[in-house]
Amino acid sequence: MLRTTRLLNFARVGRGARASQLLAQKQMGRGALCRRESTHDTENNDDEWKGIWTWGFGGCMLVGFVIAVARPDTSINTWAYNEAKKNIESKGIDLSPKS
Repeated sequence: MLRTTRLLNFARVGRGARASQLLAQKQMGRGALCRRESTHDTENNDDEWKGIWTWGFGGCMLVGFVIAVARPDTSINTWAYNEAKKNIESKGIDLSPKS
C-alpha cells in the first residue's frame, strides 16, 4: 500500500511519465504483459523457463568448476622445477637428505 501511495504522489508531482507507467502496471495486476492478461493458469506460478534456466546455469557452473580444477599446471615455476630436476638427475647429483 505504501509503495502505491508513493507512486501516486510521484505521478501527481509530475516528475515524469515513468511513475505513471509504473502505477498503471501495478494496477493492471500480476502477469500483465503489453496490457494483455496472462494466458497460462494463474494458480500455477511456476514458469516453464525457470527449471531450464536453473539446470542450465547449474550445469555450466559445475562444468566450469571441473575444468578450472582439473586443468594441468602450466606455470613457469613448475616447468623450471622439472627442468632443474632433470638436469640434476642427468648429472648424477644426489639431493636426498642424509641422516
